Amino acid sequence: MSLFSIIRRNSKLPRLMRRIGQSLGPDEMYIALRSGKPHDSDLALVDLFDMICADPDLSRVMRSHNVARPQLEEVYQILIAAGAGLWARGAYVAVAALATIPTLDFVLRSSTGSLPEGWEERDRWPGIVGRLCDYYDAGRVGPLSLAAP
Repeated sequence: MSLFSIIRRNSKLPRLMRRIGQSLGPDEMYIALRSGKPHDSDLALVDLFDMICADPDLSRVMRSHNVARPQLEEVYQILIAAGAGLWARGAYVAVAALATIPTLDFVLRSSTGSLPEGWEERDRWPGIVGRLCDYYDAGRVGPLSLAAP
């Protein structure tokens, strides 16, 4: 783990979370759609994936799960669809989950791994999001798993 990459990631992450996690009101959304230009949150997503892929530690996690940028972008969209587009204790969950080593590993491992006893496939992504929200709400650090805490 490179200290320099951790410092660089930690300095960019809060700003990216704010840009991506901002809520658009109906008027702002209408103006953004009519302009035909990408919204700042769309540009921030590009910056997020650039940061993740350029980070030696995060890209190592991606490689260990045989995941490339297009798959990671798809995982982000699935997280949003499953309810991770919310804030928990200062972290925009969908972004923070992909931008730190333990949570990125958890998401990629859980997206394809075996399910806890009693779970069905339809429980996978809501379960992943639930664990992530609990993780950030509790202010935890370190590894996590789908199994009950």
